[in-house]
Amino acid sequence: MEPVNATIIYDSATVHALAQAAAEGAEKAGANTRLRQVAELAPPDAIGAIVESLEQSIADLSGRLDAERRAPGGIGQQALDRDLEIHRLTGRLRALRRLGLDLCLGGMVGAAGGCGALAGTGVMTAGVWR
Repeated sequence: MEPVNATIIYDSATVHALAQAAAEGAEKAGANTRLRQVAELAPPDAIGAIVESLEQSIADLSGRLDAERRAPGGIGQQALDRDLEIHRLTGRLRALRRLGLDLCLGGMVGAAGGCGALAGTGVMTAGVWR
């Protein structure tokens, strides 16, 4: 099988670590990679708005997680549902704290254009975690 060629292009120092990790992962899988940084495309006020939204999302998730942990566990399905919600909130919170702007801004586009895979498990748009 012919090796895959992957060029990882990113426009910001905030996603450098994510781009570098993607390149390393592709190389470990046998791909030939190139890492290229282009000029910043987003205006500083847009980045600032995303940072504020990220901080607000972290605060909201932290509050919801604290409330779930303090809520009575119940029995049976109620206890299971509570534990699953705690697990879900913990995962989202961990991802936002660990990856921050990299998670919010990182994305990949295929060679043919169009939307490729998002580099992460969620995307933040207009203050909403999806």
